[in-house]
Amino acid sequence: MTRESARLDRMEALQRDARTRAEYHFRSPHRLFSTRHGNLSVWRSRIMTRTHYGLVNVRTDGTTVMCATMRESGGGWTVHTFPARFGPRS
Repeated sequence: MTRESARLDRMEALQRDARTRAEYHFRSPHRLFSTRHGNLSVWRSRIMTRTHYGLVNVRTDGTTVMCATMRESGGGWTVHTFPARFGPRS
């Protein structure tokens, strides 16, 4: 059993004993220019297990958007590019 699993088991037992329920509202990117949202139960949900620090760089020439990320530990850049939503102004 992992340490995280043990924490979730304890939280579940406390919640069951207290007869309480909790939900959270979420909103997350789904596809390019669309967002998925809704409500989920906190029960056994992994909201955030650890924080990653690093560098984020976003650039555009008006036609293409480039997003690059690098973890603090190094290892090079991870680069994603996609068409800009709005074309350049004339």
